[in-house]
Amino acid sequence: MRRWGFAGTIALAGCTLSDPTIGGTEDTGADTTSQTGPAGTSDGDSDGEDPCTECGASSGSDEPVAEPETVCDDQIDDDGDGATDCEDPDCAALCGDAVLRLATWNILRVGPEGSASFDALAAIVRRLDADVLCLQEIGEGEEGPLQALAEAGGYGHGLLAPASGPNGNGIANACMSKTPVADAAYLWSNWISSDDDARDLTRPFVRLRMQVPGSARYVSVVTAHLKAGQDEVDRFRRMVESFRLGQVALGEFAEYPDNAVVILGDLNDGDSPTRGTFSALPAGLPSFYTLGDDISLPFDYAPSQPLLDAGLQQADARWEDSSANETFIPFGSRLDYVYVGGADIIASEVYEACQDDGSGGIEKAGEPVECGLSEVASDHRPVVVDIRIAQ
Repeated sequence: MRRWGFAGTIALAGCTLSDPTIGGTEDTGADTTSQTGPAGTSDGDSDGEDPCTECGASSGSDEPVAEPETVCDDQIDDDGDGATDCEDPDCAALCGDAVLRLATWNILRVGPEGSASFDALAAIVRRLDADVLCLQEIGEGEEGPLQALAEAGGYGHGLLAPASGPNGNGIANACMSKTPVADAAYLWSNWISSDDDARDLTRPFVRLRMQVPGSARYVSVVTAHLKAGQDEVDRFRRMVESFRLGQVALGEFAEYPDNAVVILGDLNDGDSPTRGTFSALPAGLPSFYTLGDDISLPFDYAPSQPLLDAGLQQADARWEDSSANETFIPFGSRLDYVYVGGADIIASEVYEACQDDGSGGIEKAGEPVECGLSEVASDHRPVVVDIRIAQ
């Protein structure tokens, strides 16, 4: 599922997509990909053939007469005037403010299709019905079940980053989308930093950019799984990774000023983090670790601050009909977050199956799932956010 292919070519949601130029192996800190475009990126396919090959009335010539564009969410230039969907003036009356649902979930691996954990994952994914779903802790060798989970949720587009090495516990991040993706990338620190020698991420981030259905605007979605643990070295690495996320957000706004930007994932940052200041590199850093020279010591430990400084707003997600906000089930703590910039947060929820009675919280699809499925699916609860993107 590297945009969207595990290796080679894969059939997904009724179409066949080829594996792009994105490759990658373990978290060695080195760039091990081969690529034909910008580092770590893959441009979106533009091979959607116009299904209307004989449109228009005959005017005495063999050339078809173009009719106004009336399909404004297929990312196809239906009338051949060089403008697509909401960028076409014909769509002005059909395009306006749009609502998009995004969700993040640390799924603690993907069990085999048909297992209790897989069935619980799939049931909750269908119930949440997010337009974009980002996942953390996908294990190596789980591409098949992940493919099945994507199909169960109706996702035909996405990106799976390579699994990180020993210091990242061999797990990976992914994002999947129901909307066609304009471009996608997984991001190592040396692709974010101005220092090409930077090697200071535990796991690469995943980024998708797509046009919002019913809108001329685009949204960039970036997911991360920051360093876990409460030792000094863990907190140091997590803070550095937060700086990198802030840089990504600022970079998206700089390159695409009209974009909305969403940063989401397992940030391993509790509600009341231990404060402190780092004045030097801590003991215990892995052998590959090289702090980029664009991050200067000393710095304070405040993992949310780089995202707030980038102009993002944190979604205050809670359980349905409750003030509880815990996402990590074993410790009863909040570790998973959604930050939004360039759009309005209109609804949010930490999804707990036992709170889902069909009459509260965000609007959901289908019938409530069985109480107890949250614990069967994962040791984390998903976080769901609805955003409104102004035209």
